[in-house]
Amino acid sequence: MKLLLCIITTFNIFAVSVGEVIFTKGDVSVEVGKKKNTRKINKGHKLQLNEIVVTGKKSLAVIKLKDKSTLKVDKNSKMRVSSILKKLTPTKVEISKGAVFFNIIKKKAVGKKNPVSFKVQTRTAAMGVRGTTFFVSASGKDKNYDTWMCVKEGIVEAKRHKSTKAVLVKTGEGVKLSRTEKVDNPRPLPWTQGLNWEFNTQKNIENKVDISNAYKDILDQDYD
Repeated sequence: MKLLLCIITTFNIFAVSVGEVIFTKGDVSVEVGKKKNTRKINKGHKLQLNEIVVTGKKSLAVIKLKDKSTLKVDKNSKMRVSSILKKLTPTKVEISKGAVFFNIIKKKAVGKKNPVSFKVQTRTAAMGVRGTTFFVSASGKDKNYDTWMCVKEGIVEAKRHKSTKAVLVKTGEGVKLSRTEKVDNPRPLPWTQGLNWEFNTQKNIENKVDISNAYKDILDQDYD
C-alpha cells in the first residue's frame, strides 16, 4: 500500500501543468524522466513541470505559462520550467543550452526572502525579475560556457553562480556571465540590435541573430 501511494505521489508531481505550447515551428520535442524519453510536441501541448523542451535546427516554440509569462524558445535550445509561481515560490526556468526570449508580466514579490517572482538559471548565472522583457543565451562547454543576457524593457538582476555580487541590467543593456571572467558593467551591446523581440505568433517571430555575433562584437568594439 505504501509503495502504491509513493507511485501515485510521484506521478502527480510530474503531472503538474505549468503552461501550454501555443506555437511550434520545425522539430520541437520534450524529454521526460531520468531516462529522458523523447517525444515530439505541437501547438496545444500542455507543458508539465520539469519537462525539457528541446528545439532543433531552424525550429522554435512559444509557451504561455500559467503565471501569464510568455517564453519564446529559440533554435537548438534546451530549457525546462522547474517551478511555477505560488505564494512563496517564484516561477523558475532553467536553460542548459540555446536561447530563450522572456516576456514577464509584472507581479507582486512572493515574500521578503524571495523579492522576485520569476527566476532564470543557467550553468553559470542566475537572474531574477518581477516584470520585464529580456533575452538569455547559454552556450559553450566547461570553462568556455557563457551566459549572455540583455534587456529590452525593465530591469533584471543578474549574478554568477557562487557569487554574492549582483548587477542590475537596465533597458537597452546587456551583460556576459562566464565561469572564469569577472562581470563587466552592463552596457549596450550592438549585436543585440538585430534580435527579434516579437511574441505575436501571427507575425514573424523567428530570430536570426546567432550568439556567435556576440563574440565578434567583443573583437570589433573598444570597451575601454
